Amino acid sequence: MVKAFQEFSSASAVDVEHFRIDETDFVAVASFRNTTTFSMPSPVYRFSDTTDGFELFQLLETHGAQDWEHFRVGDEHFLAVANFKQGTLFEVQSVVYRYNKTTTQFEVFQPIETQGARSWEHFSIGEMHCLAVANYRSEFTTQTNSVVYYYDNTTSTFQQLQAIASQGAYEWEYFLIENSSYLALANSYTTDGSSAMSELYRYNSTTMQFESFQKIQTIVATGCEYFRIGDDHFLAFANSLDDGSWHVKSAVYRYNTTTAVFETFQEIETSGAQSWEHFRIGASHFLAVANLYDGLSYELNSVVYWYNNATQAFEVAQEVPAAGARQWTHFRMGDVDYVALAEFVAGTDTGAASLMLCNGFCFP
Repeated sequence: MVKAFQEFSSASAVDVEHFRIDETDFVAVASFRNTTTFSMPSPVYRFSDTTDGFELFQLLETHGAQDWEHFRVGDEHFLAVANFKQGTLFEVQSVVYRYNKTTTQFEVFQPIETQGARSWEHFSIGEMHCLAVANYRSEFTTQTNSVVYYYDNTTSTFQQLQAIASQGAYEWEYFLIENSSYLALANSYTTDGSSAMSELYRYNSTTMQFESFQKIQTIVATGCEYFRIGDDHFLAFANSLDDGSWHVKSAVYRYNTTTAVFETFQEIETSGAQSWEHFRIGASHFLAVANLYDGLSYELNSVVYWYNNATQAFEVAQEVPAAGARQWTHFRMGDVDYVALAEFVAGTDTGAASLMLCNGFCFP
């Protein structure tokens, strides 16, 4: 149902970001570390019509790169990298790069102070462009602030809009419900090492601040994914570790329009889940989980689930063998669907970013 298309060379791929500039497709791979250093370049690839594949385009300086986020402000293209660690320090600058159309290269646009940054999320509220960073930890504690920035059109820089207390934050997810803006934050650990609750925030346009909306009991959450099926709104959280066990159920929540809260919709068995990726092919909805570790081995199957409209549940569509799966990414080029899977086995130089064709998904 999926077949190999191309593998990107990377010692420790933890994220793949696809984007387009004009009519050209690019893929950026976040290289986390090798066995000696966190300071290693992360590659950007450009699609070649000549070779019918992606070719190395540019190497960008990164330090424990965890995530790439591509976004546009007007006609300008940006790439933000979440740098996790440099040497022994978690307090490291993450960097927003801007594409220079004259030199056709990404150049440093703005460094931003972060603390063990796990991911970036770009979104817009009206005409305001925002960029939220999930800060995992400082040098001393997982109790730190994750920060929402806004793009200041006067200074052409990102300025702080709001600092939000977080606990081992992994990922922000932005979404809209009935014209209200929300941010979901996947939290992992509290200061005493126990599992932290994740939290949803709703934007108050009067105060121009995000306010706590709902707390969700997650289990060392490492990712969250919002999606819609018809009129229903869903949030999937990746739960990774439960009291020493990597075998833990991750949960999909559905928004109840009557109670105005997200409620448990379906629990799915996962093994050290790192992230979810929702995508559509035709009328079919899919949800892919990256299973990292089961307590014994990184050699696990990550799973693509298909939403069965008749049973109103996600069912296994395909299992994909992986080694230290971190992140699924779905994208389209022309009329072809692709999925990329980033893999990295901790403590080794073993890792890859595999690109697969997935037009074989053919459920009615």
